[in-house]
Amino acid sequence: MNLRNLDLNQLVLLDALLAEKSVTRAANLVGLSQPTISITLSRLRRHFNDPILVRQGNAYSLTPLGTQLQPLTTSVLAGIDRVFSSANTFDAEASTREFSIVTSDYGATVFGPSIVRAIRAESPSSSVRFVNYDDSYINEPDSQLRFVDGMLMPSGVITHFSHTELFADDWVCVIDAENKAVGSQLTMADVERLAWVTTSGTLPTAPQRQLETLGFVPDTAVQVDSFSLVPTFVMGTDCIGIVQRRLAVRHPHIGKLRVMACPFAVPELIENFWWHPSNEHDPGHQWLRLKVGEASSDVVSAENTTT
Repeated sequence: MNLRNLDLNQLVLLDALLAEKSVTRAANLVGLSQPTISITLSRLRRHFNDPILVRQGNAYSLTPLGTQLQPLTTSVLAGIDRVFSSANTFDAEASTREFSIVTSDYGATVFGPSIVRAIRAESPSSSVRFVNYDDSYINEPDSQLRFVDGMLMPSGVITHFSHTELFADDWVCVIDAENKAVGSQLTMADVERLAWVTTSGTLPTAPQRQLETLGFVPDTAVQVDSFSLVPTFVMGTDCIGIVQRRLAVRHPHIGKLRVMACPFAVPELIENFWWHPSNEHDPGHQWLRLKVGEASSDVVSAENTTT
């Protein structure tokens, strides 16, 4: 396709339609009339040979193609915005830039507040958008990371990309505080006997790999899609789970949990901030990396204060 024949305004309207799933709401979002949005939707339907939006009862939903297009349009528009927002200097105090960081719930919980404070302290009109991690950032880092400012992920998940080391963390087991079946120290017999709360995902964690090496398959009673939910589903049960220590101690109901050392060796987690090479010389990104370093120091010093 010849990109010179494309109307970028249609991309903006497509993004609004996919996000709002409504001609009326999309029109309100972009400040145009409903007839204008309807005409654009008709053109888009002809272009893609797909209805994109289909009525289901009193509402509209996306077709499979529409669902496929939604993250693509958002990423492309973010990239276009980054192109036209580029500058040869960065004025933190005057900037209204949105910094986008891909992360799991672990990174958002442990590191997120510190980086927000570091950014807002010097750039009060800037904002931070945390993007939910998915496997595409690991499988296709070159195409995916170019549309965000960075990614919070442990060492080893990708290679050949610029990164900076933030802090170390270790893995711990969590059980309910009233679980009388476990003594003062957790044993492998406990690990093999207890039912588990595990996390889903195609990227295995260090504890999962270690347990596989030991030939152990957890008896999964509950499976959740985020680390922060593991302690929640352990509470009030006879189950066991494994999470990062920094996450465990930040749980709002830490008093209802016992945080225990794993009875098997697990390599520590080294959290990193990764970014695409295209950001290397961006003055705003260079400033962000300084704030990332400050936030990392804040996380470590806070841990030292409480230990």
